[in-house]
Amino acid sequence: MKKSLLMFAAMAALGAAQAQSTDTLKKIKDSGSITLGVRESSGALS
Repeated sequence: MKKSLLMFAAMAALGAAQAQSTDTLKKIKDSGSITLGVRESSGALS
């Protein structure tokens, strides 16, 4: 039972990640650019 539940949760997570990835790639293709950003609350890394 636990293995089935774990497998279902993993498949659901992979499906959601794939859907989000597709939307992001479509946005990049449509705009022709990639937008990057940082949080103001994050510390400097370099």
